[in-house]
Amino acid sequence: MFKISIFKIFLKNKKKDQKNISLKFKVRSFFNRGFLGNNIIRCILIALAVLDIVNWIAIAVFINSSRSYSIILHYNVYFGVDLVGEWQQAYLAPAVATALTLLNIFLARRFYEKKERVASYILLIASIMIQLSSAIAVASVILINY
Repeated sequence: MFKISIFKIFLKNKKKDQKNISLKFKVRSFFNRGFLGNNIIRCILIALAVLDIVNWIAIAVFINSSRSYSIILHYNVYFGVDLVGEWQQAYLAPAVATALTLLNIFLARRFYEKKERVASYILLIASIMIQLSSAIAVASVILINY
């Protein structure tokens, strides 16, 4: 009888503790386990997010949607202008980079869960290279047209 009452008191206290868990604790515990708990992966994901946001903001600021004429999308040193298109096509480089980055993050998480950490690091570093290539493409489109 005495053992059962102690067990009931323990369960009541545990339920009270679970109800009083703060949102800050829940968020912290979400980021401190598994894939997002790894500091290397967290830093790479922050860098990816910053690069992606910079790409989208740069295109949105410098490419005017009010243009009715075509813009230069690619310039080659040997041949000069070799690709001209509408202003909407300038958004293709960051869109493809974002899609590939999301795919690589999904695959990296799957590999990390299967204990293939090196493969997940390689995928995330490849995503950084994709975002940097997109940033170069966005910068060249902006510089060519202005």
